[in-house]
Amino acid sequence: CLNAKILIIHLSLYFVQVGLFEETIKLLMYGIAGFYAATFVKWNNLSIMFNAMSISCGFAVIENILYAKSYGNEVLLMRAFTFWRRKYSNT
Repeated sequence: CLNAKILIIHLSLYFVQVGLFEETIKLLMYGIAGFYAATFVKWNNLSIMFNAMSISCGFAVIENILYAKSYGNEVLLMRAFTFWRRKYSNT
């Protein structure tokens, strides 16, 4: 029972650390893109949403490529099906 509690604590800390790191990197990329684009782009709500979405999708592509290089193509197949199941299942 003690090992399960320790495992839960470690997984929770890992989840928070990885999540904070990824979201910080996305925020930095958005800030850099916004800084360089501010000279020639008129910002409105739609352009802000599009830029944030593009940065997030680009980050996901890079993350999936790194997963494929590290663990093989089977991981990509598993990630695609687990995403589909989470997104489209009724439960």
